[in-house]
Amino acid sequence: MQAKAPSAEICFLTVADYRFCRGLEALLLGLLAIYPALSSTVFVVHDGTLSTYLRNRLLSIYKGVRFVVPAVSWAAQLPENSANRKRIGVLGYLNAYALSLRDYRRVIVLDADLLIEGPLDCLWEEGEAFRMVPDCGARPWTPISPATKRPVLNSGLISVPGTALTASAEDRIADLIGMAAEPYCQLLDRFADQKIWNQFLIDCPVQLLPINLNCNAKYLFRYLGGVVQGLSVIHFAGPKPWLTWPWFEPAFDYLEADPTFPAACWLWNDRYCRLLARWRTALFREVQQQEAGLGSQASAVVSGALQALLEPAASGSSRHLLMADANAFGGFACDQPHWPGHWLEALTRLEELHVWMPFELEPLIRDLPRPPHLHLHWLLIEAPFSRELKARDASAELASAESSPRFEPWAANPIEALAHAVLQRLEQASISVDLRI
Repeated sequence: MQAKAPSAEICFLTVADYRFCRGLEALLLGLLAIYPALSSTVFVVHDGTLSTYLRNRLLSIYKGVRFVVPAVSWAAQLPENSANRKRIGVLGYLNAYALSLRDYRRVIVLDADLLIEGPLDCLWEEGEAFRMVPDCGARPWTPISPATKRPVLNSGLISVPGTALTASAEDRIADLIGMAAEPYCQLLDRFADQKIWNQFLIDCPVQLLPINLNCNAKYLFRYLGGVVQGLSVIHFAGPKPWLTWPWFEPAFDYLEADPTFPAACWLWNDRYCRLLARWRTALFREVQQQEAGLGSQASAVVSGALQALLEPAASGSSRHLLMADANAFGGFACDQPHWPGHWLEALTRLEELHVWMPFELEPLIRDLPRPPHLHLHWLLIEAPFSRELKARDASAELASAESSPRFEPWAANPIEALAHAVLQRLEQASISVDLRI
């Protein structure tokens, strides 16, 4: 089926905190891969832990993202000893914010641990029913809840009709969340938001969608033999692949927790890395087109310390500052990035300065004030694409690859990696270098 992007009367909503950012990147990149002409608003509802850096990075993927930290009047009603509260916290119920949106024909609620593999057009077809997929994963079938008298519905994907976007619906789901810890159904009591949505929908029209619209990764590898053809959505419920290597060291034994997880982890990482590399190189090309040149100087002073560049240098020498430490600007978790110390005043005193940074830092300093004669240059040094810098011919190996622009080699000492790449650029421009690291 030919995918057709939804109109502006359709919006999307997902929930994330800082731990879910890579999952959210994969979700957005996958959605845009299927719908490159997407113009719908994507609401990212979060708990306030998405820093300026993370928000800017997500906006680099899609400018239609809108961030919301909702006032959750029902949060105080969640008992502290609730199993759901301990396991999920308030974050697990924030997708209820979907019912507070107005003037949309449909709101498409998507968990941040979904991979979009194919068209979702049926989610916003005409009709007044909610649209969801029955919950399957560890079992090849969906149990029937004795309380709702219908199959347990998975809350990872919900197509909410515009007729349900009302104040009364908001109040009702808030009341249900407040009673989340009260016993209701042996099947549903194991869940957080999924329990609430199944309760909420007990008297609502629901259209059951086929499993290819929300296929649990466990189901994929236990009962489909890992064959992804025909699937539009793969749901990585349970342990999250982005909390493993190469992004983090695992915090617990995933293999014992779920024997299908290694295969699911490989699949998610393969898809995400493909999408990530395509996005980063395309974005890097755009930024490169806006960069200033290196000028016509015959010599350059290169340093990782600003003080070394404030000292007198040979007449006509260009000055190049290497910066690789995000903490100098407040760190990736900082909500108000800033130049270190009195740097801005010192930078203003220099007639001209070239600053080189890993492209990964761009979202951190995007909105910082800059002196008019400060020229930013970016280098694509990013895991897992940048191989370790072990010898001078390492970058030559990368440069010979067909992909352009290339990912630069990295080193345990980030200034070493920057210096290696910058020296090579200056040498190619026939500029002699005075290196003061």
